[in-house]
Amino acid sequence: MTTETAPTKHTSTWIDWMPPGAPTGAVLSHDELLAELRDQGIDLAAATLEHWRRNGVLPRPVRRRHDGATRPVYPSWFVPAIKHLRDLQRAGRSLEEIAPVMRSWALSTVLWNVPDPVADAIAEIGAILLTHARTIDPGVATIELAFFNEDGGETFTQVIPIPPRDHPSR
Repeated sequence: MTTETAPTKHTSTWIDWMPPGAPTGAVLSHDELLAELRDQGIDLAAATLEHWRRNGVLPRPVRRRHDGATRPVYPSWFVPAIKHLRDLQRAGRSLEEIAPVMRSWALSTVLWNVPDPVADAIAEIGAILLTHARTIDPGVATIELAFFNEDGGETFTQVIPIPPRDHPSR
């Protein structure tokens, strides 16, 4: 006999996904979000957006006064977030794999242009690795840094291209 468990209820909002100190910025109604995505060449069904929310791939909207009524709204950064999500799907990643990546992406201080000592340290490590990469392996073309969450799941990968030997930056 098998027992089915109820799906996990994902209650975090997009505000919960933002780093401390990040500006809330402009918000979009559900229809405005879908229209903006269509304008950028992404045809997204409302049911797909809800499916992603139910599965914790994207956070839920917040209710705010918008255009004369209280309604669920999304941040303008949902547009690039959904583009990123679709890119990950095209790369063959499952929703289970994508969910932690999207959370990390939303928390990225690079997205918010907030000073981040961790990002600065990663950039410094990347510069050191670039300096020594060709010494280690003359044929290497990229360095891939993988970042993992506390559970050991990969949150995102940063690929650093190495310029050819004759490139002016080398």
